Amino acid sequence: MFSKKKSTETTGDVKRHAMPSLVTADVTIMGNVSAEGEIQIDGVVEGSVTAEKLVVGANATIRGEVIAKDITIKGLVDGPIRGIQVKLDSGCKVTGDIIHSALAVENGAEFEGTIRRSDDPMDAPKRLPAPATVPAKPAAKKPAKPRASKAAKAATPSSRPAVQPPVSSAATNSSGEATASSQPSSPPETGIQEDSTQKAAE
Repeated sequence: MFSKKKSTETTGDVKRHAMPSLVTADVTIMGNVSAEGEIQIDGVVEGSVTAEKLVVGANATIRGEVIAKDITIKGLVDGPIRGIQVKLDSGCKVTGDIIHSALAVENGAEFEGTIRRSDDPMDAPKRLPAPATVPAKPAAKKPAKPRASKAAKAATPSSRPAVQPPVSSAATNSSGEATASSQPSSPPETGIQEDSTQKAAE
């Protein structure tokens, strides 16, 4: 007689469909952002973003790590990205490593970094390991030659032979004083002998 109305209550196991959270273009967040459901960012975030589904608007900027199961990027992201489904739309600019299960890149998308596929990107390491490098051995330095100072150069004897001064003989006069006389070369005596012979003849 009386009809039973169907219950419209929902149990705790059923998740209600919520509207996505929105960060407008005039908002700048300095810090990390976390959302349990969907979030769309049209402003600036200086930090990491974690969500179930993430949409980065064409005028948005994120400088930090991005983690979500479903990621669509239309703006600028500077940091590593981890997601099950990652899509890079035309006009976006991404700088960082991407770890994904499925990746779609449209023509006109700019990307700089490395890409790696993983079955479980949510538990993957944040950054890809860098290749090991062997440090180069420093070149051996040659010992510098010692430079001689000006005083040492002046004290060094010359290679030219030394010129000996002329030898002088010392003589003693009648007063006992020593006089030094050099040995000049004797002039020719031919003219004196001719004068003497001429006087004898006269």
